[in-house]
Amino acid sequence: MEFDPSGMKLQGIFNNGHVVDLTANDISVETKGKLTSGLKEAKVSYQVEGVKVETNVPVTVINKDEYSDGEILSIANEGEVFATEGENVTNLNLNIRATYLNGNRLILNKDQYIIKSNVETASFLYNCVLSVYLKTNETINFQKATIPQGCWLNNKTIGEVYFWNYTEATIVAVVSNGNIQTSPGPDYPLKEGDTLILVGKDEVSYDRVLSFITYGIEE
Repeated sequence: MEFDPSGMKLQGIFNNGHVVDLTANDISVETKGKLTSGLKEAKVSYQVEGVKVETNVPVTVINKDEYSDGEILSIANEGEVFATEGENVTNLNLNIRATYLNGNRLILNKDQYIIKSNVETASFLYNCVLSVYLKTNETINFQKATIPQGCWLNNKTIGEVYFWNYTEATIVAVVSNGNIQTSPGPDYPLKEGDTLILVGKDEVSYDRVLSFITYGIEE
């Protein structure tokens, strides 16, 4: 595939200090042809009043057979669910969309999840509660926690605060300003507004995380 600048946001800075916000419609792609594995940069340009300025944009290109969306962070049903009287609720057709570590949100095939319910068949007499589980990952429970404004964790690294030691929860990803950092290491700095994607050691790990974020380390 060729380099697609859709969604790019750049800034043009003039020598008089004037700054303009640029989108994909304002720039031209100078890197032509199909992207090849191992390519690290793609060149784009911006032209105004006959002056053309070029810059390199970092890219990562891998072979198709090496590509992976990563772990599934969460799943959710899209739209309303309808069932007829007496219908087996575990066979309902749902639109289950999964959110992956790399940010992709894809509809799952029916063979990728199972449906459990408090009732076997739909009935006007009972409330029906559906629970959806990944077939390959029923035992893993991902949780989310956001670092609030003014939190003591701001600008501290994961290792510096001994996050796992105090919470027994592993941070598998951090969503910061719309960007996803997967598998952050001990030197990764936490920021106000970051959303932590967590996997806990046990059922109370999430409670420990919330307490840790709120109150810090108890002496």
